[in-house]
Amino acid sequence: MTFRIASIVGAGCLRWQPWLVIGAFGASWEDFPLSGGVHNGVEVTIAVDGILESDAKIEFLTRDRKIAFSFEVNRTARIITRSAAAEFNVIPLSFGGWPSGLEVGPATFVFTKRRFEVSVDINGKRYPWFDFANVKQVDVYPMLTHVSIFSGLTNAEVRLELLACQRSCHPAECLDESGNSVCEGVNGTTEGCVSVVAGAQRGVALKCTSQMQLLPKGNAHCCDGHAVTPPPRGLVADGKFAVLSSSQEYLKEVCSAFGTSPCPSSYAGAKVEIQSSDDVHYSVFVPKALSTRTKKEDNHTLPMSTIFTIPSFALMDSFGVQKVSATVPKYNKDSVFNADSYHDVIINVNDAINAAGIRKGWYMHLVNLSRPYYPRLVKFSRIANAYLGVTGGPVWVSDEPVVLPDCVDLKFNDTMGNNCSVYEQLGWCSEHGYSTERGCAAWGLEAGCDLPGGEDLEVNLTLGGQDAAALQCCACGGGRHVAPGWGASAASTPHMTCK
Repeated sequence: MTFRIASIVGAGCLRWQPWLVIGAFGASWEDFPLSGGVHNGVEVTIAVDGILESDAKIEFLTRDRKIAFSFEVNRTARIITRSAAAEFNVIPLSFGGWPSGLEVGPATFVFTKRRFEVSVDINGKRYPWFDFANVKQVDVYPMLTHVSIFSGLTNAEVRLELLACQRSCHPAECLDESGNSVCEGVNGTTEGCVSVVAGAQRGVALKCTSQMQLLPKGNAHCCDGHAVTPPPRGLVADGKFAVLSSSQEYLKEVCSAFGTSPCPSSYAGAKVEIQSSDDVHYSVFVPKALSTRTKKEDNHTLPMSTIFTIPSFALMDSFGVQKVSATVPKYNKDSVFNADSYHDVIINVNDAINAAGIRKGWYMHLVNLSRPYYPRLVKFSRIANAYLGVTGGPVWVSDEPVVLPDCVDLKFNDTMGNNCSVYEQLGWCSEHGYSTERGCAAWGLEAGCDLPGGEDLEVNLTLGGQDAAALQCCACGGGRHVAPGWGASAASTPHMTCK
């Protein structure tokens, strides 16, 4: 095994004394020091001529020669395993597939020390799923002072470098713990950041700067750029929202690495609702993938084309909710505007409505009904949906579900003398304007029936032969809501724009 080493960290700081070690079962490797330790932002580049079928392993060691990070390339099984010494209580990781170009070599591995993890590049491409969280000794991250290269990696050359940063930061790399941009860009703008100073936890930025040359022994590292996106900082709970990676190409790479199919790459940048999760994957609902209204006879079950199982690396954290108030013109075709009144998801908008800020895949919340006798602000429901098509009017939408403002029931009796309190207490209807099985049974009808008709006692007006409560009662999607404090434009923007 031939070994070569170089450094571009600083002159006069290296005392290279590699030595050959013969271990158990005939395995051999070479240990050598890393210039007194690898600091944050420093890259350890290991270039090899070939990868053999066994003993192709790299181990980063602490001062007391404990294995803090082991990176084993198994060419036969096509698996890369990341682990550490048993005393660190780290579960070995082998997910992430097999990168192209590692069948025989040559290959170049770049390990960048960061405050909370070691990042991994292989053959010039970033692989976030191969990153390894830094281990602790007595609550302190130990210095990585040596590296062992095993004989399965032939003719290894090692470089220790603190390079100038070149890639523009992805906006999500420069967010503080609350999701606010901390990019201190060129000329006081939020553009041109290339390096990030790590905050108090993994994935949180203290600040990003346009400074290309990193300072030694700090907490800064070069940004990954737009080719990849940072995964969620922690587990995203069921029912919460996240954002698909903004890069279609990166989504395809993640899906390929984890054998995920179908891949939601065509919905890059869209928000998703978490349905369930395990250690690596999430099952998510992609509202933007809903293209037709769900059906009452199918219990409004979401189609499988809207549900995807994806690795966590396909997601980003969601910060803030974008809220928009705009006017939808009256329409008589679903090609102009269409929404699912059970899940409240907008499934189609034309160009003019899209230009007003109402997006496919967003959520409908409130509709201002322009009824002849008095206008009112109601929750979007199947009844409000029908009125909206006839009259048009202002709507309030957002890219995630929100808590609606207060609602007041309107005076009403149905044809059997029941008012809104009865409907709510006995659970006869849903907030989407549909009957429940309990309601239909009370009225002597089959499940899926329409709500009874009734009279509006506010203006002494008959409401027709059906669905009266869906207009009058908050529990059934009717009533009168207080206007929310949303303006005519987005109320918040979760990610900065950074070029």
